[in-house]
Amino acid sequence: MVSLKQARDQLVDAKRLLGSGINPSTHKKILKNADKAEAENSFETAAREWFGLEKVGKKESYSSRIWGKVDKEPSPFLADRPISAINAPEL
Repeated sequence: MVSLKQARDQLVDAKRLLGSGINPSTHKKILKNADKAEAENSFETAAREWFGLEKVGKKESYSSRIWGKVDKEPSPFLADRPISAINAPEL
């Protein structure tokens, strides 16, 4: 449920967008899609994609050891974060 203050704030934002020549509905959809794309580019997604390519032609023991390192060391802290939000010192 949206409070009256939130509804008024949303109306002011929509009017500001309209004043700039931007359709508020389209703008909202673009932001929603950007958030979805950012979530799809998380560290965990990239790590799984990389590992899928890396393990081809390797022994199972090697693959298990490498995935264990990726999964245990940086992944718990970075798994849900977008790649673009991760800095080198965090790795």
